[in-house]
Amino acid sequence: MLNTLRASTLVLLLSLIVSGCSFAPDLSAKKEKDATSASEGTEAANSEEIEGAQEATEYKEQPKFAKLNITSAENRGYSDKAHKIPRAMGGGLWYYTESSKPGYLEHYQTEEHHQKEWLGDVVHIQISDKEYYGYKATPLAIEIINEKNARIVLSLQKNAGDCGSWSTDPCEASKKEPARVFIAVEKDKLKGKKFIIETDTGEKLSTN
Repeated sequence: MLNTLRASTLVLLLSLIVSGCSFAPDLSAKKEKDATSASEGTEAANSEEIEGAQEATEYKEQPKFAKLNITSAENRGYSDKAHKIPRAMGGGLWYYTESSKPGYLEHYQTEEHHQKEWLGDVVHIQISDKEYYGYKATPLAIEIINEKNARIVLSLQKNAGDCGSWSTDPCEASKKEPARVFIAVEKDKLKGKKFIIETDTGEKLSTN
């Protein structure tokens, strides 16, 4: 009888011990949960937007370029007064290469010096916006946007006086003539691309 009582008591104690384990707090799970919450809080703080913070603009390739002073073939660019090459009837955008160019581009000069040899390609821009008739166009920047597109930024300044058939820089266009510019660029850098033409204030210009 006594042995039976002892055995029953032992079984009861073992049952209590086993069942008690399931009620004990799972400290490892709690620690893991706390660590996860702390990590999420840190990530949220690190990704929080700060008022006034500005995102940097990705750099775009900018090829070398130079404005050309176009002269007629007979002047060869040496004369102080260069006979003006006639303008196209309307606006336009042309891309010339060494093997495909008009005759008057056989000889030209940059703003720095007379150039006898062909250095690269030439972009010829003639603005159709009538508000810029009689303006001088100067290239400020050329930016390659992607494989198919490029941006050309121009400064447009009104000529001080009227131009005759013979003229010198800065008198590049009469009041009845559209603004135009010839730009020498690195060979093949812009070939096959489409162009966005705009002013230094961001105004889009038309060549159609």
